[in-house]
Amino acid sequence: MPPADTLDLDPNPDGVAQALGWLEHLAERDGWTPRQQQGLMLALDEAVTNALMHGLSGQPDPRLRVHHAADADAIRVVLEDNGAPFDPTQVPPPPPVLDLDSLAVGGRGILLMKRVVSHLRYTRTPEGWNRLTLSIDRQPPAA
Repeated sequence: MPPADTLDLDPNPDGVAQALGWLEHLAERDGWTPRQQQGLMLALDEAVTNALMHGLSGQPDPRLRVHHAADADAIRVVLEDNGAPFDPTQVPPPPPVLDLDSLAVGGRGILLMKRVVSHLRYTRTPEGWNRLTLSIDRQPPAA
């Protein structure tokens, strides 16, 4: 049975694996390039992990869902959650790493998401949900 283009995720650590398995099936079904698949998988992994660890923490009825849409220009994956408002597009980049000994664990996931997708867009819905859209262009930018 082909995967649906919308998936309600378990609001626990299993939700990450659930989302990535779903995305992998979509990539196979739709014939994405390795660049498209790897970029969206990396970005979705980070986005779901952040939502679970930060946005939904302490939420009495945590909800998390992911949608897929594509057209001739781009592949889009949309993550929605009912957690605390958080716009990752407004997070400033972390300071440069001067040496590996001073590199702290964490704090670079949003930068990674911005680097592996073509477009990262955030909106807060009127219903009070976070909506993060991850897009990868069908054609890579000209060099």
